[in-house]
Amino acid sequence: MPFSREPDASASCTAPIPLFEAAAQATRCCGSVDFWPAFFRLLRTHLAFENALVAWYFPRQAPMVVTEFDWVAPGAESPVPRYLQGMYRLDPFFQAFENGLGPGLHRLSDVAPDRFRQTDYYANYFREAVGQDEFQLVCPADGGLLSVSLGSSQHYPAAASHALIPMLPWLIAILERHASGCPPWGEAQPPASPAHATPLRDALERFGQQLLSPREAEVARLILQGHSLQSMANRLHISSETVKSHRRHVYAKLDVRSPSELFSLFTAELGSAASGPD
Repeated sequence: MPFSREPDASASCTAPIPLFEAAAQATRCCGSVDFWPAFFRLLRTHLAFENALVAWYFPRQAPMVVTEFDWVAPGAESPVPRYLQGMYRLDPFFQAFENGLGPGLHRLSDVAPDRFRQTDYYANYFREAVGQDEFQLVCPADGGLLSVSLGSSQHYPAAASHALIPMLPWLIAILERHASGCPPWGEAQPPASPAHATPLRDALERFGQQLLSPREAEVARLILQGHSLQSMANRLHISSETVKSHRRHVYAKLDVRSPSELFSLFTAELGSAASGPD
């Protein structure tokens, strides 16, 4: 629809100036080592996230971490080594990528299983590493996906993403341009050979396989990821009573009595994989 009158010269234009300045700086830094700090400053003009992790994902491979930032505890021990050791296998976003999640701005609640916040993974890793809430900005990058995780120790307001949504086409475009201008991981951090990640990548698939049937192993994985009985039944297209039966068999065969003990067994499996041969 055409404008019916000239813009009001008295209208204030000062509010967007910090955003425009941050966008200009990010654009200038595109393709350089200064890009990520500038890009995060841009995002923080609209979203009060406290930590960020940039990772590169390819199907059936372990993630490749590009960079991380923590504005609350910059000297704290990085959670990335535990993530790459195999915790990523229980990450709702990693599971979503494996299931075909595409480019865009996605919130944790959009991809997490219904009991995710009751899992030991959430209590013992995610809450400390990421926080209580997370957005991920995702774009295509050289045959994979480049993901920018934005974590917060508090739940984001319901309207937290509203300011970013109009910017989304530009945000994805500049990420794509940066990734095409230089390796997404940066000159100082080349990606590991996929072969090095194979034992860790397969840890969840191999979990309990010597004792469990294929369906029981699938139920064990879904329990670890935070799916309720009904969610598992829906995903597996079986009744909740059948899921209960599989769960009983899983616990009996693995000699555990709860999801917490199952998680402890899984983390022990990760430790075994990490100490095994390359």
